[in-house]
Amino acid sequence: MALAEGFDTSQTMLAGEFLVLGQLIKRGCLASVTLGNAKSVDILVYNPRTLRNFSVQVKALRKRNAFPLKRERVIRDHIYVFVILGQRDEAEKFYIVRGDKLLQDVNHFGEVAISITRRYPQ
Repeated sequence: MALAEGFDTSQTMLAGEFLVLGQLIKRGCLASVTLGNAKSVDILVYNPRTLRNFSVQVKALRKRNAFPLKRERVIRDHIYVFVILGQRDEAEKFYIVRGDKLLQDVNHFGEVAISITRRYPQ
C-alpha cells in the first residue's frame, strides 16, 4: 500500500518524534516532546536506571534518503535519532547516533547531509 498523499514535512517530523517518544517510554525512560518550545531539542529524557538526563534530536523521512543536517548545528552531547517511516505495512527504522560520533566521522556522514548506512551504538 502506498503512503497517503498530502503528508508534509511537519507531519513526517511529528510522526518521527512521537515514534521515538513511544520507544523511549517503552524502555522505561521518562520522556517529553518539546513541541518546538526548545530550539534544538525535540525530546527531553530522564533515564531512572542511570539517573541521567539527555536531549534527543529527531530527523524523520518517509523513505530512505539523505537527512539534511548542518555540521555547525550538531550538538556534541545530544542523541540524534534518524527515523525512516517507510510504507504503511513496513516497520519503521531507527538509527541512533551521538552528536560527538557525527562530528568525529565527518568522512562517513558528510559535511552537509547524513546518509544512513550503518547504526552506531548509544
